Amino acid sequence: MSKAFAVSTKLSETNYMVWYAGILTVLLGITVEPYAKLMEVFETIKVQMHNTLDVIERGISAAVFKLNTVAELRANDLWKRVEKTMFNVIYWTVDEQIAGLKHSLATTMMFKGLEALKYIHDNYGPGCGTTQVGRAMDIMTETQNAGETAQEYGTRLLSINATLQEKIPRRNPQTDICSGRR
Repeated sequence: MSKAFAVSTKLSETNYMVWYAGILTVLLGITVEPYAKLMEVFETIKVQMHNTLDVIERGISAAVFKLNTVAELRANDLWKRVEKTMFNVIYWTVDEQIAGLKHSLATTMMFKGLEALKYIHDNYGPGCGTTQVGRAMDIMTETQNAGETAQEYGTRLLSINATLQEKIPRRNPQTDICSGRR
C-alpha cells in the first residue's frame, strides 16, 4: 500500500484540500480493511475537523462504527487498525520540505492518526485562521523563482490564493481601465 500513497499528492504548506482529495482518491480504489473503513472515516470527518478531537471521535463512534461512546471506539480493534493506518497514510504523504511536521508526527503523534490529521488541519488547512493574514501578505510579496516558468509561477499564486479564507479578486484590465481603477 505504501507504493500507492508514495505517488499520491504530498502535503505542502499551501495545498491541504488538494492533499486531502489525493488521499481520498487513492483510498477509493482500495476495498480491503482497514482501508475501506478509513475511507469512510475520512469522508465523515471532513466537515467535522473544525471541532475538538473529542467531538470528532464521538462523530466517528456514532456515524462510522455505530458505537455509543468514545470509550467503546477506543477499545474497538478495527478502530485501532484504522487509526494506525491513518497515521501511516498521513506520514507517507507529508512532503519532506515540511521537516518540522514530519519530526512532530514521528515523535509526538506516532500511530495517532486522528490527532495527526487534526493537527495538520489546524496548522496547514482551513483550520489555520491565524496564518491567513500571513499568507495574505506573503502572496503580495511572492516573486517568480529562478527556473520557474510563467505558467508555474501563476499556478503557484493561484494555489496560494486558493488556501486563503478571503480570496484576492481577479482583476480584469479592460474593466479596470473603464472604471478608472489602476
